[in-house]
Amino acid sequence: MKGLWCLALAALPGTVAAEAVHAVYDLYYRGIQAGEVVVTVSHETVRTYYEAVATPNLVADILGQGVITERGVAERESLRPLEYFYHDAGRGQHYKYVYNWTDRRVFITTHDKESTQKLAASTLDPAAMALVLIRNTPHLEPNYSVLSRGQLKIYRFDPPTLERIDVLGEQRPVWKVVRERGDGKETRIISWHDRALDGWMVRTVRMESDTEKIRLELSEFR
Repeated sequence: MKGLWCLALAALPGTVAAEAVHAVYDLYYRGIQAGEVVVTVSHETVRTYYEAVATPNLVADILGQGVITERGVAERESLRPLEYFYHDAGRGQHYKYVYNWTDRRVFITTHDKESTQKLAASTLDPAAMALVLIRNTPHLEPNYSVLSRGQLKIYRFDPPTLERIDVLGEQRPVWKVVRERGDGKETRIISWHDRALDGWMVRTVRMESDTEKIRLELSEFR
């Protein structure tokens, strides 16, 4: 069950925000409920914060999964990331990025090393990418440069399409977004975003060789 919580994305603690939205997702692994993910997006005048906390249930806890916390803060208008933090308690992994846009460099601290990397003008991290999906779907670019797990990657998206699915007990059309992983494993990340909920994700699945491995399903939105 390596990577069970990797779909969980993430706001820096201790910050009082003017606006906040909370979403709770049931988390499934190969069809078995394995816990929940709570996502919060908060807005200040000049910054936007994103936080996701994945908490295992008893079944996942027995199999060695721990709490995963992911946090990011970005400039509100451009969503250019400023800081990012990811911690996987189950595997003892953590990643922290601190951005210096003046020098176009990012300082990376992980569980086993420190490094710096040059930044492109449009580099995102997983938290900022999640905010882009919420804000911009269906008007997405085909490619995004994303700093993930300490490495710069290209996220490639198919053009979004409308699909009718169940959202909190109601059938309605939502935007379906497909990201092809391109890692040789026939892996796709598919998410559905509801226009009625300001573009928020209502479902996400990770497909491997046409088999659903991980699913997040919206259970509460406020």
